[in-house]
Amino acid sequence: MHIELTSTSVNQMANRITEAFPQQGKPAVLEMLAYGLGYRNFDTLSGVLKKEKAARKQTQTNGVPLGLLSTPVALWLECFSVDKGMDSPQWVAYSLTTMNLTFILEQQAICIAKDLDAVKFSEEPTSYDQGFFVADIPSWSMFVSKTSFWFRGIPKHCDYAVETTLIEIARVITLLKERTEGTKDFRWIGSQLYHDGQNAAALWEMTHAGDVEPEFSQLESWAQSVYGVVFGDCSASNQDVYIKEYLAVCLLSEDDVAEWVGLHYHKNYQAESVAAKACWTKRYVDCHAE
Repeated sequence: MHIELTSTSVNQMANRITEAFPQQGKPAVLEMLAYGLGYRNFDTLSGVLKKEKAARKQTQTNGVPLGLLSTPVALWLECFSVDKGMDSPQWVAYSLTTMNLTFILEQQAICIAKDLDAVKFSEEPTSYDQGFFVADIPSWSMFVSKTSFWFRGIPKHCDYAVETTLIEIARVITLLKERTEGTKDFRWIGSQLYHDGQNAAALWEMTHAGDVEPEFSQLESWAQSVYGVVFGDCSASNQDVYIKEYLAVCLLSEDDVAEWVGLHYHKNYQAESVAAKACWTKRYVDCHAE
């Protein structure tokens, strides 16, 4: 079943949900619908739908057939550090609309006409992985070549870049037209399109793991071998004790971790949850333990 998203249809859905669950209230329902569709809030979704309405008035726009993107499509991309071994978001999400696909095609045409390797312009993804990668990325650019497009970002206070995989424009348009399941590196899951150079299904599993659990492997193994306990099953206070002891065993201190987190990531380590402290501890040990 295909449901066309418009301002009217979204409001109708919100009305039906509010009637069934009046305790929520329509404003809250609208925010939940927007979040469920992959948008930061309802204002963002509303703005996208208004732009799409204007774009649909044209029968065809620079090679984008009418109806190809009657509703925005969330495109999920694998992300990596350009410099091997540096931290990076694991994924980037981008809302593909008629308007921005049209712009991408225009830039592609410029590259072909002028025989350019690529053109660059300021464009932010809709969102990016801020689970384990907590540094801010205030500067994003999109690059478009004769065949592909991709994102590049510069993390704050860092001297390296992160990039997404290259997306072949022709393949994206074909997938949008046919809406088939896709291939190993492109996969439709519901109304969202996932791309990973190796395995799109694996990217889906990773992005919906909010669901992604912190990797405590070394800390967990230590707690199990020394105390015979499962770290994740311990109380928050006991986990805090084990973190301090684990750092001491590694000839490191919690103050070192706190200073490193504050300096590089502008986070107050002491104010973080125990789960987050465990994650920071693992990352610090990986970087500094001899």
